[in-house]
Amino acid sequence: MSKKYSLKFTFVSGSVLCAALLWRNWQLYKERESFQSRSREQLGKIQAQLDEKQRRLEECNRRNWEHTLLDGLVGALEEAEQAGELKTKESYEQFLKDWIETSL
Repeated sequence: MSKKYSLKFTFVSGSVLCAALLWRNWQLYKERESFQSRSREQLGKIQAQLDEKQRRLEECNRRNWEHTLLDGLVGALEEAEQAGELKTKESYEQFLKDWIETSL
């Protein structure tokens, strides 16, 4: 093989290799972009689900707190009524004021 032919062969094979590497690099870049796009979509969906679950949990906690508070009030009212402490409107009002101050 002559030097001239060898040099041309090296140049051509190097150019082909460079083109192949550039093409593969472009394919990998597009795959990465696609993966990142899908990942962002999935993260958005997961975040939306998490936000919805958090909202439901907060709603549940609020309802539980309200029920616990009402159960406490009803129990205290029943005890006061059985003890005969609540005979007038004013005694009910005072009872409620006192209960609110001590419960909250």
